[in-house]
Amino acid sequence: MDYRGNFPHNFQMIQIGNMNPRVYMIGGGDYKSLPETMYQCRELVHVFDSPNFNLQFKSKKNMKFARHGHSVCTIGGRYICVSGSRKEVNQAANRVELYDIQIDEWVELAKINEGRHYHSSCNVNNAFVYIFGGIQNSNKKYSASIERMQFSLDNFNHEWEKINLSYLAIQNPT
Repeated sequence: MDYRGNFPHNFQMIQIGNMNPRVYMIGGGDYKSLPETMYQCRELVHVFDSPNFNLQFKSKKNMKFARHGHSVCTIGGRYICVSGSRKEVNQAANRVELYDIQIDEWVELAKINEGRHYHSSCNVNNAFVYIFGGIQNSNKKYSASIERMQFSLDNFNHEWEKINLSYLAIQNPT
């Protein structure tokens, strides 16, 4: 796909790895339709076959679910975790997929409890993946929920659990 014009709307970019970092573009596209870009995973690669420094996108295996307004995070320098979607196709808002950069394969993880988009996610110590806030697909209202999934390299079958958040009053120091 040629990206000399606009990038797909609401895509995500992510860097994975520290020693030999790799950069990926995940999903995105025109929300009013269902373009192929919503399923695509592309790696940004350097092209050294000319006197100039060039970049291009290399297509990787497509995701199983359409992604628009989704979130991505890395795990263990090998995996990209993709959650949620604004696009309501095949329950994509509740679906979570894990991409293995070493073998170019996607694996579906357990569904999140609350379908959402425009949310955030992160990996903590390669042991947990957290999903924060966003907009609920069911009622289009802002979400104040957090979900957590235990992550293990030998077991991808853990369920998502909702985390209760209690607010602490923070006082200004005097």
